[in-house]
Amino acid sequence: MAQDFEKLNIQWFPGHMTKAQRMIEEHMKQVDAVCEILDARIPMASRNPDIDRLAGDKPRIVVLNRTDLADPKATARWRAAFQRQGMTVLETDSRSGNGTQAFSGAVRTLLADKIAQWNEKGLVGKSVRVMVVGIPNVGKSTLFNAIAGSFIPDTGSILLDGVDMTFQPDFRRSKAIGRLFQDPLKGTAPNMTIEENLALAYLRASTHTSPFSRITKADRELFTDRLVQLGLGLENRMKQPVGLLSGGQRQALTLLMATLVTPKLLLLDEHTAALDPATADKVLELTKKIVAENHITCLMITHNMHAALELGNRTLMMDSGHIVLDISGEERANTTVDGLLDQFAKNVGRRLDNDRILLSRQEETAQ
Repeated sequence: MAQDFEKLNIQWFPGHMTKAQRMIEEHMKQVDAVCEILDARIPMASRNPDIDRLAGDKPRIVVLNRTDLADPKATARWRAAFQRQGMTVLETDSRSGNGTQAFSGAVRTLLADKIAQWNEKGLVGKSVRVMVVGIPNVGKSTLFNAIAGSFIPDTGSILLDGVDMTFQPDFRRSKAIGRLFQDPLKGTAPNMTIEENLALAYLRASTHTSPFSRITKADRELFTDRLVQLGLGLENRMKQPVGLLSGGQRQALTLLMATLVTPKLLLLDEHTAALDPATADKVLELTKKIVAENHITCLMITHNMHAALELGNRTLMMDSGHIVLDISGEERANTTVDGLLDQFAKNVGRRLDNDRILLSRQEETAQ
């Protein structure tokens, strides 16, 4: 597997990261080396597919993090695969600190020739500049996965409307919990028709039917009526495979499927992040409309600081798996984006350095 990774072309990089990618390109000339942090369990899936092009001929370090959770034999194969590409490889567990102390020495070894040249020119002690790239991971989606039943938490309980759901499997929770993912392809079955996808969602969530029930004429009329409300013309394409729809259309359909039977809780995991701005606005407006009309309790993950304050009635900020800020009511109404960033820095002890969040702030400032 690892030896063939050069042949893979996994396009996961979402469109909303275009500006961050452009910033990487602009600053690449100013750095001496590039450090890429990957999840040791899924090195290729956690990788930016454009990093080789962006980094060019810059010296490279690959950090395989979370090795404590990965298969040691697989990690060894990945290490060898990256080393064959001429990259320095470190294995770390950032939670315990194992392996992280080797980073500084690895950088100096990697840039030994350049440092020697600096010393010859009298530039002794010149700072080494390393660009570190990697995917955000503070625990937001992990929280959603725990709520949705994707795994059982080690500690604590999941209570919904007074009912302990901690040990309920996800298929049972789906009757009470709807969910949209960042990837618009995740929430639908591409080879099934629009009608069949809606039927599956309806039968799964309804408390009055079994998964083997038949869809009635009244059910089809309900599907048509709900599709009309989307304003995308999908009511005229009920017999078409979902795979023919655009990303925005599929995400709107997923939203409809998740709320066809009103859930007690709707989880929105950056559900507009992978869409173009116009489509994202359309899906967000549909979301606000459906949530308001059906009085649905909703949790939404977002990197957009403006949206974090504008939407809903409570804002939580997380860092390293912990809630570090929780504001609502008048305090939230009087908080600005800059104020939110200041409160984060005060509570955590450092400034926020997440590119996606800071870019969203710049976009709002520009507007």
